[in-house]
Amino acid sequence: MKKKLGPYSPKWQPLTGDVIQTHRLDSLPNDVCKEYKGLPIVICTIGKALKNKNRLSFWSCALQELRKPSPTKYSALLDKEYKNIALSYEYLKDEELRKTFLISSLIENNTSISDLFKHVVCLDVFGRANLTMEEARLRLDKLVYNLKDACLLLDGFKNGQFAMHDVVRDVATTIAYVDHYVFTTRNDVEQEWKNKDKLKKCTKIFLLDNSTIISKLWPNDFDCPNLEYFHMTKMWNSSFKIPEDFFTVMPKLRVLNLVRLQQSSLPSLIHCLTNLQTLCLRNSSMEGVSIIGKLNKLKVLSLQHFNIKEFSTEMGQLTQLRLLDLSYCCHLKVIAPNVISKLSNLEELYLEACPIQWKIEVLEELKLLSNLVSVELEIKDHKVLPENFFSRKLIRYKILVEYWRYPYPKISEQECLMILKLMINPTIYWEKLCGIKNVELLCLTEYEDDDDEDEDDLEHSKFNLQSNEITPLFNKKV
Repeated sequence: MKKKLGPYSPKWQPLTGDVIQTHRLDSLPNDVCKEYKGLPIVICTIGKALKNKNRLSFWSCALQELRKPSPTKYSALLDKEYKNIALSYEYLKDEELRKTFLISSLIENNTSISDLFKHVVCLDVFGRANLTMEEARLRLDKLVYNLKDACLLLDGFKNGQFAMHDVVRDVATTIAYVDHYVFTTRNDVEQEWKNKDKLKKCTKIFLLDNSTIISKLWPNDFDCPNLEYFHMTKMWNSSFKIPEDFFTVMPKLRVLNLVRLQQSSLPSLIHCLTNLQTLCLRNSSMEGVSIIGKLNKLKVLSLQHFNIKEFSTEMGQLTQLRLLDLSYCCHLKVIAPNVISKLSNLEELYLEACPIQWKIEVLEELKLLSNLVSVELEIKDHKVLPENFFSRKLIRYKILVEYWRYPYPKISEQECLMILKLMINPTIYWEKLCGIKNVELLCLTEYEDDDDEDEDDLEHSKFNLQSNEITPLFNKKV
């Protein structure tokens, strides 16, 4: 660091707070700063970790930690500067922050917080039990914010995403392995993966980029009786096909996330996963998924971009399900009757971009789900809308009725939690419109029988209104 930073430097104060000016600290902040050797990410993380710590002991202990030789457990990967970030992790004040940080380090940059939620919600990350999905989401959002404030996470490319500096990620994955036996592709296959004693202690496995590690270990060297979390991506190009008895070696598994899985069906012995609470099969393809109905402890089921054609009767056995995501299942046309109504604990339902041929009795079942607070769906035929369908209050929703000709969201739309887009005849459906509650963005387009109507004419239709223009139509606050 070319310029010496004294204890009263304005560069320190935004990170550490007013305590930096306390005379009792003397030269300690300056001495701590010398140990950073100019690495900006370390200056930020340690500075935030010691923010508003006005006791001499905090700064003295931090300086002692920084001056110690790198611990043996980090020596293979981390140099001295990296160790400083590990110290920032040690200063995280609660276990929820630590767990969220370590899981975040496994996930690629620019992942949405909503996707991160699926990874953590069933892993006992949150200290308080019996949280609703909405309460857990709010809790996670706060944790991610605090980690960003501590410079351990960064903003992602888009709003609602997060990222992590490569240096911080190296530290995090090392801590995760040493302290919690979390295995990734970074671990040496011969020395660590083939150490059966360590593998038996493994709690999480996260494999990316067509990893062949499992193929090298299965079946003789792969036994994970304490595994709670298994994530494997890009399986479409992998030579490894999940064998029938694969899941028998991981009886404690709680979260299973497989991306681009391409095989005829799931192993029949998947029902042995009696503790499984989260199942995500994104961008996967197989003939049938009825066996999923046997996983009766599932709380989260995500089949985004799956080739499923029917949400069958067997799915009605998932009575503990709280989150169901079938978004972008472009072949999904049928939801069997008397299935949705059996998912009595469902709180979140996502059916965006699904060409479902809705029947009025199936939509009526949604009204029976008393815990439902978040919904995304598209209804291609306005004639199947049940009475009072819009009357219930939801915390977040995105509902499209009829063929909506403007698929790309406006910038302002990305910030809205409650979006309703309707293409209907407002004269005939006046009562339905008046039943709408708590809308942030309401878009109306006049319904026409003429399929050849010019798109420009629709754009200038008197019913093509935005939320700030709806007062003349409803003559009341919406």
